[in-house]
Amino acid sequence: MGCMMPDACAEHGEPRPAGFSAAPSAAEYAEQALVLAMLAREHAQDDAPVLTALAQHGFDAALGVLTQTVGAGVRDAYLRRRARWRAAQAAALRVAASVEVGA
Repeated sequence: MGCMMPDACAEHGEPRPAGFSAAPSAAEYAEQALVLAMLAREHAQDDAPVLTALAQHGFDAALGVLTQTVGAGVRDAYLRRRARWRAAQAAALRVAASVEVGA
């Protein structure tokens, strides 16, 4: 089933998937919450249970909530959605920087 809390992986010897840190920074946590909420809404699901699971039990639990309602493949869908979100953020920063340079 995977680990539900960051320390659970170490206790059970389960490796964490690449790209998923044990203790996310505040910025990473905010990004996780935003992307999980977007992913839930994309699948016509209420984002409140997902965000509650994230806050109370961590990232893996939040993915578990989505997996129960959406089905398999949620982790890959999360990674794709996060990549699209990051690309959009980078594009917005490039536009803002070009506006500043052109001013």
